[in-house]
Amino acid sequence: MIPSADILEMESFANDLYDTKDNVNTNISMKFISLRINYLLVIISIVYQKKIIISKIITLINITNVGVIF
Repeated sequence: MIPSADILEMESFANDLYDTKDNVNTNISMKFISLRINYLLVIISIVYQKKIIISKIITLINITNVGVIF
C-alpha cells in the first residue's frame, strides 16, 4: 500500500510534468507563428520594394518620354 503523502507527491509531480509539456507545446507553436509572421513581413517588404522600383522605372519613363502617360 502506498502512503497517501506519496500519492499526493506523485500527483503533484505528474501535474508539473503535464504543465511543462503544455508550456513546451505553447512555446513551439508561438515560435512557429512568429516564424510565419517573419516570413510574411519579408515577403511584404520584397513586394513593397518591387513596387517602389517599378514606380521609379515608370517615373523615369515618364520623364524621358514626356508625351507618354502611364
